[in-house]
Amino acid sequence: MDYRKEAEEAFEYMRKVNGFPIMRAMNDVSQGEMAVVGHLTFKQDGITAGELSAAFGLGSSRIAAILNTLTKKGLAKRASDPEDGRVVRVYVTDKGRREAMRRRDNTNAHLAGFLELLGEEDAKEFLRIIKKAAAMRER
Repeated sequence: MDYRKEAEEAFEYMRKVNGFPIMRAMNDVSQGEMAVVGHLTFKQDGITAGELSAAFGLGSSRIAAILNTLTKKGLAKRASDPEDGRVVRVYVTDKGRREAMRRRDNTNAHLAGFLELLGEEDAKEFLRIIKKAAAMRER
């Protein structure tokens, strides 16, 4: 198999697929501000900016900018650690939690529609490939 040629073809189709509403919805919840709100809501609330930086592979200045914006929007708040006042922790607010849940529900609805369009057999194959790709990334 000529993997370079296949990569070119895959890239072209990925660009076309990127226009689907599901792709826009997934990008919306997986990047930047909403990714941080989602992390605080669904994975780990009350973590430090340094822990967020490590979780997303972003520099401290980028995380600080995201947190400043989220704080201004009322989606997250910073508070001193009750056991060590020198440590500042980041928490999702009720407003942030509601927004993360709303966007997750929206994304799941789009994804369910996409999988339904694929049909049962192709949806299972798509999930198999996505799981394999995710496992490769975790190594």
